Amino acid sequence: MLGFLTRLRSLSSVARFYSTPVPSEAHLQFQIQDVLNGRYKILQCLGRGQEATVWLAQDATAPRENVAIKVLTDHVTSLQNVHAFELRVMERISHLPPTHPGVPHLLSLHDHFTSHGPEGSEHLCIVNDVLGPSILELQSSVEGHRLSSAVVKHVTRQLLRALQALHDCNTVHTDIKMDNILFRIPEDCFDTEHVLKGENAVLIDYGTAMPLESQSDRLIQPEALRSPEVLLGCPWNTKADIWNLGCIVFELLTGQRLFRPRPIGSYSAEQYHLARIFGTLVDNHEIERLASYFSHGLHYTTFFNERHGLRLSIGSDHRESLQRILEIYNVYDAALLELLTAMLRVHPDDRPTAAQLEDFSWFDIQ
Repeated sequence: MLGFLTRLRSLSSVARFYSTPVPSEAHLQFQIQDVLNGRYKILQCLGRGQEATVWLAQDATAPRENVAIKVLTDHVTSLQNVHAFELRVMERISHLPPTHPGVPHLLSLHDHFTSHGPEGSEHLCIVNDVLGPSILELQSSVEGHRLSSAVVKHVTRQLLRALQALHDCNTVHTDIKMDNILFRIPEDCFDTEHVLKGENAVLIDYGTAMPLESQSDRLIQPEALRSPEVLLGCPWNTKADIWNLGCIVFELLTGQRLFRPRPIGSYSAEQYHLARIFGTLVDNHEIERLASYFSHGLHYTTFFNERHGLRLSIGSDHRESLQRILEIYNVYDAALLELLTAMLRVHPDDRPTAAQLEDFSWFDIQ
């Protein structure tokens, strides 16, 4: 049991963890054996982040079942339905038909309630499943951090179903990354064989998820996984998640990031990032159309000059196509290239939906 709890502390299964110290006064404090909402007995603190503390608890209505309770800070609680929508998103998920293929791959909302601090502060508490290890841990456990094609296909199909469900709820996840993909697998049988056996990948952490009707041009996504429309400050939608997942698929197969933003000379990391995206994924005849589409972005002039060309571009002798990169990592096949090319279309309108991507032939090849 202690080993499992130690493992859980390292996960971001229900909270986003940061290395930055967080003032303890921002969090509601509990003691072991405290009972929340007359029902949940606190067993263990699993982790603390800037926005929440996560506790392992025993549910008095089902004593053999433990739950994870995410307790938001009073500040983040006050932002709900204004700048943060975690509970609203989870309520939307709970209203999906249980037969929806994406439901098993999203967190279930068991319960929610408000706890009060000694000074009257309000803290939203969200009760979820306790999940097992992350795909980041699975990837870290294999040589070269490269998962087999069979495992990646299996997990990607499940994540596409999760996205289909979220997008059917008119919600954008905005933060798909390795430690936000967990498994319903106990620690003592965590290996690729068990991953392949079950419907077990879960896309978690809806702390930055956005309902489409509340969507803005705010900066979203992990830096290296950011889509072109986000970099340029354009309005974004569910297609940003498709780009994000395409980058994750590449990383699972190769053990490396497809794009590595960094400053170069007088150019920013963001300018270098977009230059690499265009150099890898865009043919010259597409640039005019893309420049026209992105010209309304808040940061357009940061990336494009007055002639609508990139301020920083990668010379032809330093460019590598997506096909060539897959060949370098020895993972190339035509069906994979077709899938990733579709997911990583620079114009968001050109990217397929999650449901459409499930029909790509890569998933059918053994």
